[in-house]
Amino acid sequence: MSAGTVAVTRADSTGRGNTLSDNNTTPSGVGIIGNGVSPTRATNDFVYINDNADVSMGGNTSFTISAWCYATSLAANAGVVSKSILEYTLYFDGTHFQFGVANGANSRFVATTGTQTTGVWYHIVAWYDAVAGTVNIQLNGGTPVSASYVYGAADGAQQFQIGAMGGTSWNGVVDEVGLWKRVLTATERSWLYNSGLGLTWPFTGIGAGTAPTARNVIFDGDSLTWGGGTPPSPYPYQTMTSILA
Repeated sequence: MSAGTVAVTRADSTGRGNTLSDNNTTPSGVGIIGNGVSPTRATNDFVYINDNADVSMGGNTSFTISAWCYATSLAANAGVVSKSILEYTLYFDGTHFQFGVANGANSRFVATTGTQTTGVWYHIVAWYDAVAGTVNIQLNGGTPVSASYVYGAADGAQQFQIGAMGGTSWNGVVDEVGLWKRVLTATERSWLYNSGLGLTWPFTGIGAGTAPTARNVIFDGDSLTWGGGTPPSPYPYQTMTSILA
């Protein structure tokens, strides 16, 4: 499948019924591995899943988001992965990537260091640790930036959006998105970055055949996989159903 192909199918290979939908017609683009979703702010396109328990983080739940993104142009408030600024969001503020968690009465945001730019692939891992009471963000396998926060995320009714925040789109490509209802270890985060090469579902070939488990969402631009349990280790390699046809 070549870049620029229109995304017209959204297969959920685990049968949970959580298929991605288009806001307008979101094309694909060349991803860090294979293809990714390629939203554009001018046309307000992105992909989304309506609210459900799989993407809600209420009850002071620990969770982790991982994503690769590439900007063709920079704009403030561009969403990468988001369930709104009122729940949890990973977005670009015009200079840095920021991750925020909010529960209505309280919120906390952390930002990457340095200045991010166009034409570069960035790997971001962001997580809320309910046990440690921290909000965290890590860029390209570097030193995480952390801040104290103990209140968790609100359990709202907003969409889970890839390539947008509240409908404000990213300009470029988003690929290899993962959402886990737990905190990934430093080793697991390193596997996902894979020295800048990325790692696709089912995350084989790194370490002793193990990889982040208990996943809730995986979107790699070529497949969408959901699951709440722990898959076998080591993983058998799987060919996932294409969602960009």
